[in-house]
Amino acid sequence: MNNLQKLICLILFVSIGLIACQKNDSKQAKVPKLVEVSKITDANLVKARRFTGLVAAAKITKLSFEEAGTINYFPLLVGKRVKKGELLGKLDDEPYLLLVRLREQQLNKAKAVEQEKEITYIAQKQMLAKKHISKIAFKGIESAYQAAQQDVKAATTQLKIAKRSLHNTRLFAPFSGVIVKTFVRKHMFVGAGTVVAELHGYEKYEVSVDLPDTYINSVHVGDKAIVTVFALSGHKPISGVVSEVGQQGLAGLVFSAVVSLEKIDAPLKSGLSAEVTFLKSKSSSLAHHFYVPLSSVIARKHDLQAMVFVYNKEHGVVQKRSVTVLHTDGKYAEISGLKLGDVIVVSGSSYLTDNEKVRVKFL
Repeated sequence: MNNLQKLICLILFVSIGLIACQKNDSKQAKVPKLVEVSKITDANLVKARRFTGLVAAAKITKLSFEEAGTINYFPLLVGKRVKKGELLGKLDDEPYLLLVRLREQQLNKAKAVEQEKEITYIAQKQMLAKKHISKIAFKGIESAYQAAQQDVKAATTQLKIAKRSLHNTRLFAPFSGVIVKTFVRKHMFVGAGTVVAELHGYEKYEVSVDLPDTYINSVHVGDKAIVTVFALSGHKPISGVVSEVGQQGLAGLVFSAVVSLEKIDAPLKSGLSAEVTFLKSKSSSLAHHFYVPLSSVIARKHDLQAMVFVYNKEHGVVQKRSVTVLHTDGKYAEISGLKLGDVIVVSGSSYLTDNEKVRVKFL
C-alpha cells in the first residue's frame, strides 16, 4: 500500500470516529437533567414569625409642676421607686399663700357688701309693696343687690383658683413607678409645665415592634405572642397579646405594633431588646406561607415577585410558578404562592427552563 492509500485510510478512520462521537454526544444531550426536589408539607408551614423589638413601660409620663416657682424640695434620683400619691417635689409656696389670704379678704368684703345690699333690698321691697317708693327707685336697689351677689360669686371663684394654684405647688406621683430621668435640682426656678422628671410604671410592660409592609396584614389585635428578653437568659419566655397595630406606615416601609406582656415575674426595664414570636391565629394568612430553601427561589431584581420550579409528576417536567418572597434569613425564604403537596426543585433551579423534562431525586 502506497503512501496515498495510507493517507486516504487515515482520513476515513478519523471521519468515522468523529461521526461516532457526535452521535454519542447527541444521545447524551437528550438525557434529562437530574434535580433535587422536596415536597411541601406541614413542616414547611409558617406557624410563627419572629421580630426584634424594645421593651417599654406601659405607663410613661413626664412630670411637671402646673405653676411656676423656685423648687425648695426635690428628693428624686434616677432609679428611685415611688408609690402613687407620693410627694415628689414642692415649690416655694409663700407667694401662693399670700394670694390665698388676699382672695379670702376680698371674699369676706364682698360678702359684707352683699349682706348690706340684701338688708336694703328687703326693706325697700316692703316699702314698694306699700307704694312708699317708686318702681324705678326699687329697680336701682335691686340691681345693686344683684351686682353684690355676682361680686361674691366672682370672689369665691378667685379664691378657688388661688387655692388650686397653692395645691399645684406640690408634685405628686400619678401612679407607682420608677424615676428614669431627672432634669432639675433643688433651688432651680421652673416655669409652669417645665418637665422636671420622667416616671415609668413598673407593673405593666409592653414591647414595640416594627413590622414590614408584607407582614402587617397578618398581625391583628388580640393575637398571641411569645416574648424572649435577651438580657434575661435565666427567665422563661413571657406570654403577650397584640394590643396595637399601626395603621400608617413609617419610614422604611414599616408599621408599628405593640405587644402587651402578661404575668410578668422578671425584672424588666425600659429599653431592653426582645424577640417577639407572633403565633398563628385563625384570622392570620400564615396558612398560605411556607419556608423553603433559598436555593429553590429564583428572584427578580425589581420587586418581591420570584419564581420556583414545581415538578409535574404526570408529565415528568418542571413548570415555573410565581411566588411572593416575604422574608429571607440567608438560608430559607418565606414565600406565598404554593400549596401543600407541591413538589419544588431545591437544587439546580437556575439551569432549568419551563416545561423541561427532568429526573428527580427527593431529599
